[in-house]
Amino acid sequence: MKGFTVQEHQKSLLRGERLHKVKLLKKKRSIYWGHDWKKSPKQLGQLSQTPANCNNFCCVNPRRFGYLTFKELIQLDAMRDGLNE
Repeated sequence: MKGFTVQEHQKSLLRGERLHKVKLLKKKRSIYWGHDWKKSPKQLGQLSQTPANCNNFCCVNPRRFGYLTFKELIQLDAMRDGLNE
């Protein structure tokens, strides 16, 4: 710890912890969405930062496009069934 200030030492510990978490996340997501991402490190890095497979309508939040989520649709159906009984 010679030559380091306390702030530099804490900063290096935080950096090491962050890099360790990213490494664990990459290992966890190396087989994700049914693909083996170990072969393409660029896609594995992207997948570790953003777990969504793509940015299509089917993969993002439907509210973004003005639709209801599946859970909300199920709740609406349950409410309608309850009212019809």
